[in-house]
Amino acid sequence: MKREDIKLGIYEKALPANIDWATRLSMAEKLGFTHVELSVDETDERLARLEWTVAERKDFCQTVLDSPLTVPMRTPGAGTWKACRRVWKWQPGSR
Repeated sequence: MKREDIKLGIYEKALPANIDWATRLSMAEKLGFTHVELSVDETDERLARLEWTVAERKDFCQTVLDSPLTVPMRTPGAGTWKACRRVWKWQPGSR
């Protein structure tokens, strides 16, 4: 097995909290990870993600799609793009 065949992610809580998603994804890529796991926990900041506006959702999706990394979404049969499109009714380029 080659190293590039290994999919290794990092939990977002293992990265600095005070950075935006573009920076978080860039940092994870530089550290050699293939994806970043998003957290929705009991903190107000992370629970608020469940109530993101359409604009916030679109911005997040575009940021992820602009990165070589992924943010796995636990939507049946959905990759990042499919989840953004299906769950949030979003199309690439429609920021």
